[in-house]
Amino acid sequence: MLELRFNTGPRAGERVRIRSETLIGREEADLILNDREVSRKHAVIRPTEEGFVIDDVGSLNGTLVNNVAVRAPTPLSDGDVIEVGQSEAHVSMQTTQTVSEEPRGADGTGSVGSYELGEVLRQDGMFTTHKAFQESLDRYVAIKVLNDPGDAEFRARFKREARILARLQHPNILPIYEQGEADGVPYLVVQYLDSEAALDDMVGEPVEPGRALRLVAQVLSALEHAHQQGVVHRNVKPTNILLPLPTWPMLTGFEIAKLLNDPSRERLTREGMAIGTPAYMAPEQTFGTEVDGRSDLYSVGIVLYELLTGQVPFVRDSAQAMLSAQAYEPPPPPRQLNPALPAEAETLLQTALMKEPSRRFQRAADMVVAVERLLFVVESSRQEDPIVKLYEEGVAAFKRGRWDVAVERLERLLSLDPSHEDVESLLETARMEQHAGRRRGH
Repeated sequence: MLELRFNTGPRAGERVRIRSETLIGREEADLILNDREVSRKHAVIRPTEEGFVIDDVGSLNGTLVNNVAVRAPTPLSDGDVIEVGQSEAHVSMQTTQTVSEEPRGADGTGSVGSYELGEVLRQDGMFTTHKAFQESLDRYVAIKVLNDPGDAEFRARFKREARILARLQHPNILPIYEQGEADGVPYLVVQYLDSEAALDDMVGEPVEPGRALRLVAQVLSALEHAHQQGVVHRNVKPTNILLPLPTWPMLTGFEIAKLLNDPSRERLTREGMAIGTPAYMAPEQTFGTEVDGRSDLYSVGIVLYELLTGQVPFVRDSAQAMLSAQAYEPPPPPRQLNPALPAEAETLLQTALMKEPSRRFQRAADMVVAVERLLFVVESSRQEDPIVKLYEEGVAAFKRGRWDVAVERLERLLSLDPSHEDVESLLETARMEQHAGRRRGH
């Protein structure tokens, strides 16, 4: 089975699964792309004994696979990129999987409700998250199965997460599809992401400030939406920020969030009990007292501090020592850890990490404004650097398949700064594509 994930074009964001011969076109096709650049009958994907092939069927504008025109049946592999008109789709070779070694259904069948469970994606103290297939809608989903269905507190918190997520509709928040219970096993169905990447994969070394600020601005936008709905996350941290694309974060992990103005006034946590992750917790969380949206902003400040410096502000040997530092100690100035940061970055982080909530940013929208101002400062300084300009122009040309331009920019960059290992790799690939293109031209 083959799956196409559309990144651009009229079906951007959609996934289409293909099992049999499929005609792609603007009209009278199995897979319709409503795009003037697509011919009525444009291309066809066919299964073979070895997998799948794609062939152009006389289209006006052609079909590309990995930036190469399709002139004969072309085998498709996992990770290939197909371009038809304005549409770009990534190829994923899929196989339906059923869990047999660790069945999660109460009856041990490897299924939950109408969902066929597959590989385990994530596991923590509360949930086991599986990839699963939903036959009725012909799609993959992620199912969060409660690890201890007999625990009343966990079950109540699980149902609360479903209510919370159902109220949150935002492009940077992982959406919920369904909540249910099968054979005594509660489960939550959310969007499945092909990428298993999370912001946690980026920490450990300072991240390029422009990238860090753009990601954090989107997380803050998600939190502004959540706070407007009366939801405080209470556990913002890198592992709860997924990256379906390198520039697109999605906030998850709302299972311990607290509904403000909850009419039921359920108390799922005992008074005075700290909930969250010590390295990212606001001082008021360490005391187990009342929290609000400003607590999330403190946590975002910790995340941004870690992205810009390569470490969290407080590194201690125990959770208790970490909590004490969050409550009473000032964070080290971030420019001590990364002297390349502008002074404005230190000012922003100092405000975000104030111990008293009244002295922090009062709304996520306020912090977004400060982040965007800092981004302007960072980008302005980058534009003055010829090495940065050559890198950006070279990468942009590489992505567009403009191999002559890419080679010229990247060669100039390496002559100025030979230390760029990633540039060497890009340049080698660009030269190969440039050479192949010239051979095809003859």
